[in-house]
Amino acid sequence: ATIHGPQNVELRGKTIIERGVNIYGDEGSKIRIGRYCAIGEGVALTPASYVVDGMDDDDNTNDDDGTKKEKEKVVKYLPLIIGSNTCIGCNTTSQAAAIGSSVIIGDNCTIGNRCIIKDCVYIEGGSVLPDDMVVPPFAVVRGCPARLVTDGDVMPESCAVVIPQQRVEEFGDFVRKLGGDGGH
Repeated sequence: ATIHGPQNVELRGKTIIERGVNIYGDEGSKIRIGRYCAIGEGVALTPASYVVDGMDDDDNTNDDDGTKKEKEKVVKYLPLIIGSNTCIGCNTTSQAAAIGSSVIIGDNCTIGNRCIIKDCVYIEGGSVLPDDMVVPPFAVVRGCPARLVTDGDVMPESCAVVIPQQRVEEFGDFVRKLGGDGGH
């Protein structure tokens, strides 16, 4: 894994980051990843961005030849917050503004710029979330472009308890395979 701009990346602990992961904290925006997360091989996490009009060098809005100056565009970055007990599948790219706790994102997904994914969400593999999509809690999402599944398929309320238990068990298994005691 490569963490670009590690001074801006905060790992809360007991998170598994597989090989080939790129976390881009070098844009000056904070990235916070909760406890007991699993980030699969080849994942790219980039903070969400937006464009604003920059400041002119002076108050004169005309060029020397009298034509109107265009304001320079400036890219700004939002912090990326990933809640605890979240699993991000292999080869997923994300520019989300927020990913909640107990979220499962399948392999080969694309999470668009400034998306907000609430707690206890399941995103099926291969889904492409368009920019600015907000996914409500306990939702199931699939497709390209991604849509909320409305045929009654939602995450059960028990997932708020079951997913954290699974993540803790998976972390313990991971540490045991490495020959450690898992912090016990």
